[in-house]
Amino acid sequence: ERRELNEQILRLLQSEACEQAGVTDEDIFNRYTGDGGLHGLRRSDYENYNAFSAAKKELENGQFFTPPPLCEMIVSALRLSDTDLVADLTCGMGNFFNFLPNERNAYGCEVDPNACAVARKLYPQAHIVQGDIRDYEPQTHFDFVLGNPPFHLRWIMPDATVMVSHQYYCLKAAKLLKPLGILAVIVPASFLADSFSDKGAIRMMESRFSFLGQVMLPEHAFSDSGVDGFPTKLQFWQKRSQTMPDAHRYQMESMDLSDGFSAEQALQIYSEMIQPAQELLKENRAKILR
Repeated sequence: ERRELNEQILRLLQSEACEQAGVTDEDIFNRYTGDGGLHGLRRSDYENYNAFSAAKKELENGQFFTPPPLCEMIVSALRLSDTDLVADLTCGMGNFFNFLPNERNAYGCEVDPNACAVARKLYPQAHIVQGDIRDYEPQTHFDFVLGNPPFHLRWIMPDATVMVSHQYYCLKAAKLLKPLGILAVIVPASFLADSFSDKGAIRMMESRFSFLGQVMLPEHAFSDSGVDGFPTKLQFWQKRSQTMPDAHRYQMESMDLSDGFSAEQALQIYSEMIQPAQELLKENRAKILR
C-alpha cells in the first residue's frame, strides 16, 4: 500500500495534476513515505546477513523520514525564531520544514530526486537543492542544522578514508554552522556508545563541538516506515568558538523519551540542554552586529 501510494503521488507531481485530482499538499505530507522498508528483498536469497543488509541499504539509501511528531518536538525544543537560518543536509521530503517559523529561511539538500520533488512541492519558498550532501556548498552559514541522516552507509572521503554516513553528517554540519550554531541530529543508539572503541570518533566530535545532551527515542519511533525495534537517539551539539566558555565533553547519559513526544518533554529538553547554548548564540550574533 505504501509503495502504491508513493507511485501515485509521484505520477501526479510529474504530470502537475495534483490539483485536478483533488490531492492537496496535506494529502502528500500525510501519505508519501519514501523508500525506507520497501526494498522487497528476502534474506534467504543471500549467503549471509551482511550481504543482505548491504543490498537493502543500497536500495533504501537510508531513506527513513523523520516522523512529524518527532520533528515538531525537536523544533519546539529549539525555540527557533523567524530570523534563524536552518538547514537539513539530507532533508528527504522536508518534514522538519513543516514546523519552522519561517519557510524562507529553510535550506535543504536531498540526493533522491523523488523525495526532492515532494519537498519542493510542499515547501516552495525553501531553498532546496537536489544533490549529494558531500557536494552541498550553500553560500551561507546556519544558526541551526537539524537532521536525520542515513545510518551506516559507508562513504569514501576525498582523502580516501571511509566514514559512516551519520558521522559525516555531523562533520559537514560543523563546517556549515556559524560559530556557536546548534546541531540537532538523530543517530543510531550505537553511535558514540563505547568510550573505548569509539574514542577516536568522540575526539573528532569534541574537537568541533561542545556537547549539550542526548535523548533516547522510543524503539517504535520509525515504525511507520517499516522499522520497529531499532534503537535511535537524538543528540544536541554546539559548534565550538574561540569566544565560548569551556566546551562540555561528551557524556553517555541520556534522557529517556520512551513514552513518546510531548510539549512538556520539549520544554524539558530546552531548559536542560538548549537554553544556555542558545543564549550564547544570540549574544555572539548581537556582538557581530554591533
